[in-house]
Amino acid sequence: MAATKTGDNSPLEMVAMMMRVKQIYISPATGTGTTVSDEGSSATSSKPPHSTTGSAWIIDDVLTDDFLQAVHEFRLSLPLDAKRPTCKRRFFSSAKQCPGIRDGLLEAIQTALNHHSRQSYHVHVLAYMRFLEYDQVGGRLDPHTDGNKVCEDTGLQSTHTMLLYLRDCQAGGETILFEPKTQKVLEAVQPRLGRILLFPHPTLHEGAPTIDVPKLCLRAEVSLHWTTLATTR
Repeated sequence: MAATKTGDNSPLEMVAMMMRVKQIYISPATGTGTTVSDEGSSATSSKPPHSTTGSAWIIDDVLTDDFLQAVHEFRLSLPLDAKRPTCKRRFFSSAKQCPGIRDGLLEAIQTALNHHSRQSYHVHVLAYMRFLEYDQVGGRLDPHTDGNKVCEDTGLQSTHTMLLYLRDCQAGGETILFEPKTQKVLEAVQPRLGRILLFPHPTLHEGAPTIDVPKLCLRAEVSLHWTTLATTR
């Protein structure tokens, strides 16, 4: 399952030419916060390393149509869980059920970040994922922060939340990121097919009420670590 868009020559250069990456700087958050997961439960969690300060990213035009179609078909093969209060979900382990999804997302995120920044990023996408499906007008998720998870295979602690949007929403359904100190809006991210949103777990965010439904996205946790590349004079 080829994930990233490539050309006949210099594939990584072609990916860099076609994709669009927006970096959103987030000021440091301090202390221990109360988190509300997308499952609707609350927990107190210390913030994982490398995520209390840094950036969010919006990544467009890096995933192929074939990859997105394969994700869509796989989504429909999973049972629908309507027990949660905010939206319907489909749960799965990408390691056991569809490893191509995790591999494709890892490749896409790492390619985008490493071509956009002067830092070298190591990306690990945790296996446990879920599809989120808002099929009713007015569906929303109140302001909250996310807790971190630990990868059962590697012991790595997640640092960032990832959303892959699977349908355009012309109105409503934005994921709104807030500045942690002032709670002013940093960015209102419109759902767009193939768009990846990546942000540190402690980032205060909300899901705006849906208008154009269904709003479909894939949610996962990511462990993101980096080193600054040396500059040449």
